[in-house]
Parts: sequence; structure tokens; C-alpha cells
Amino acid sequence: MIVEEAERKRIIAARNKALALVLLGFVVLFFAITIAKRSGHSAAETKAALEGTTAGAGSVAH
Repeated sequence: MIVEEAERKRIIAARNKALALVLLGFVVLFFAITIAKRSGHSAAETKAALEGTTAGAGSVAH
């Protein structure tokens, strides 16, 4: 009976750690999305900046 209880606690602890990692992953994901949204740059502006060109408000760099 003692061995079964120890095994049960080990399994629960492992599951709790896995759940904590998943929740931490969601926190990091939402933080990254928030930062990206607050930066105010569109995908076209970011691509243009990386290519060293200027993109107007409605233009898309190809």
C-alpha cells in the first residue's frame, strides 16, 4: 500500500509539472502576441524594413 501511494504521488507531481509548463507556454505566447500587436507595424512594413525599402500605407513590398 505504501508503494502504491508513493507511485500515485509521483504521477500526480509529474502531471502538475507538465500542466505548469503548458500554462507558462500560454503566458509567453499571449505576451508575445500582445507585444507584436502593440508594436503597430504591419507585415508589409516589417518586410520593407528588413529589405531596406520604404512601404507606403497601402503598398505591399514584393
